[in-house]
Amino acid sequence: MTSRMTPGEIKKITEVVNQLQEPSWKSLIAELKDRGIFYSRQSLSAKTEIKMALRLRKEALKKVAASAGMPSVSKAESVSRIVKLTEEIEILKQQNSQLYELLLTWQYNAEMRGVTEDQLNQPLPHIKRA
Repeated sequence: MTSRMTPGEIKKITEVVNQLQEPSWKSLIAELKDRGIFYSRQSLSAKTEIKMALRLRKEALKKVAASAGMPSVSKAESVSRIVKLTEEIEILKQQNSQLYELLLTWQYNAEMRGVTEDQLNQPLPHIKRA
């Protein structure tokens, strides 16, 4: 593109800004690059219309998120957190299953040796430390 932005190009860029889901200079430049428009952050921020459009888009999305009661977290962060928590849940389920098997083994062995529930529930002895 030419070094000077025409009013038409500025209008196109502000339309792109209004479509961004995560408005930032980095995401704007990436989106423009995908559309074959190449400008630096400095060139874009030098245009008041573009700078204002980006600021207004950020504010609008924050208001929508606040009115919906949602924290302002990006979609990628949310997906990452969901994946991490799902993996953690699976690990905890496996640990729970292993501990349950261990409990059943102890229960069986205690019954075979005639250990009563009262004996199993006795508190641990106190250790005297000098």
